[in-house]
Order: sequence, then C-alpha cells, then structure tokens
Amino acid sequence: MTDDTRHADAEQIAGLLGPAIVAMVASEFPLVQPHLYDQQIPPVVYLSGVLMFVAGLAIVRAHHHWRRDWTVLVTLTGWFALVLGLVRMFAAGAYRRGSGAVAPLAFMVIESPLLLCGLFLTFKAYYSREAARSFFVRATPEERGASLPGDDRIPDPIDSITHAITIDRPSRDVWPWLVQMGAGRRAGWYSYDWIDNGRRPSADRVVEELQHPVVGTIFPALPGVTDAFTLDAIEPECRLTLTVPAPGGGEPLVTWSFVLRPIGSELTRLLVRVRGGKGYRFHGLPRFLTRPAIRFVHFIMERRQLHGIAARAERGGRAGA
Repeated sequence: MTDDTRHADAEQIAGLLGPAIVAMVASEFPLVQPHLYDQQIPPVVYLSGVLMFVAGLAIVRAHHHWRRDWTVLVTLTGWFALVLGLVRMFAAGAYRRGSGAVAPLAFMVIESPLLLCGLFLTFKAYYSREAARSFFVRATPEERGASLPGDDRIPDPIDSITHAITIDRPSRDVWPWLVQMGAGRRAGWYSYDWIDNGRRPSADRVVEELQHPVVGTIFPALPGVTDAFTLDAIEPECRLTLTVPAPGGGEPLVTWSFVLRPIGSELTRLLVRVRGGKGYRFHGLPRFLTRPAIRFVHFIMERRQLHGIAARAERGGRAGA
C-alpha cells in the first residue's frame, strides 16, 4: 500500500471516528450529564463492551499501520476500543463499580486525552489541506454550467456530472499522470485499486512508455478488459476525452473528459466531466435507477482519483524513479 492510499484510508476512518469520540466523550462529562452512570447496570456495560469490541476490531482490520506519523493514532484508537470492549465484556460488574467510584474531576482528567484525540482526528479528516482536497472536489456552478471539450459527442445526455480540484502544480506537471491512466498494464486509475485495478497499486511515477497515446488508444477500465474506454480526442497539456463506444457505432455510451485550466503560472484547475448517452445503463439497471446509482458510485471513485492525481503531481515523479 502506498503512503497516499494509507493516508486517504486513515482520513476516511478518522472522518467517522473523530466526531464519534468527541460526541461520546463530551456527552459523558459530568458537567453535561452529572448522573449519567448512577443507574448503570452490568448488562448495559456488557452491551457497550460488545459494541466497542466490534468497532475496534473493524478499525484494526481496516487500518493496521505503525508508521511514525498521525495515521498511527487511528490504529492505536482501534486497539484501545478493542481492549476496552473486552474489559467491559468480561468484567462488566467490576468495571461498573470502578467507574462509579471515580470523582467527577478525575473523570474529566481521564477523559480529556480521549477528547483531544477525537478533536485531532476530526481536524485531520475534515480541515487539513489533504482532507479538504479529499472531501471537497465539487465544481463551481460556473464550471458545471460551462461547455467543455467532449460535450458535443453526447449533446443530450441522460446525466452530466462535473468534479474539479485545484492542484499546486502547472499543467505540464499534471498532464503526464493523465495520459498514462488505465488498468492492467497501464498506470492505474489512482482510485481504489482493489476495485478497478485488480489490487495492483496505481503508479507513483511517470511511466515514459505511456506518455504518447494516440486517438484510438485503449484505456482499460479493469485489468484484462480491452474494449472499455477509448481515447477519442487529445490536446497535449490541455485536455483528453475518453469514450465508451456504442456497439453499433454512432453516439458513444459514455464520455469522460479531463480538462486542465492554468491558474497563473503555478496552479492548475483540473475539471473532470462524465456524460451518459441515452443507451447507457449502469450494469443493466433501468434508466430511472441508472442516474442515482452512477452518481453515487462515480462520486466515490472520482473523489479518490482526483486526490490521487493531485498528490502525485504535487509530489513529483520521473520515469524510472
């Protein structure tokens, strides 16, 4: 697993874990609910232990990394919940008696580090620079309403979805990561590799032999697939459009356009738009279900992809590195 993937996974878990810890600890403070545990009985303690154990086990299984950075806090929190859950399960009575004997001030002192942990995880998930990019990839109203290259291939789509991200690099440094996309022998889609790249990590370097695609080049959607996305149009360091051709020719089933817009000399706005033709059906679903299904799935995958492209471009990378 690459560092980018590890950090992105940690942010996803922290986005749930952080606010949950803050809400739980804050509501337990004696100043908020001074008599919360006065009537607590062992079965309730046991049930809360079961829930904590399951939550901790889920966190540890999903994120078990011990690198010396903030993501280790997610792992530690998972283990803390797992162990505390076991204590509550196997010693519910003793835990009840012990917690009832703790003075309010001592309780606040004990719980304060956990509250700080929750606040820190919430910050990393929602307010850090990386998290802002990961969670907020919404295009502006002007960008969503603007005409983009490739729109003319499906002039009357059943749906049109636009996302965008600002990257702290000029267009020339973003472009190499776009032209080498694709599953299998290409560089990957920079999204959830276990879904769209056969668990093979997307490339963290510029692959020189993939830098010069031509119209008609296949960009496989999944490993082993040879007839998915086809390069329909390309303008170096400006835009490329992929399509899913219709079986009988004519209007494509899908267009997927990547457009680079310079912001000054050092920043780039990457716009990504996908449009579905009238014949497109998501995994055979009827048309009225295709639109909400594809919006949900595409948002999850596209957000991760934009994050991956931006991180790689900003970090840099050269062929053979």
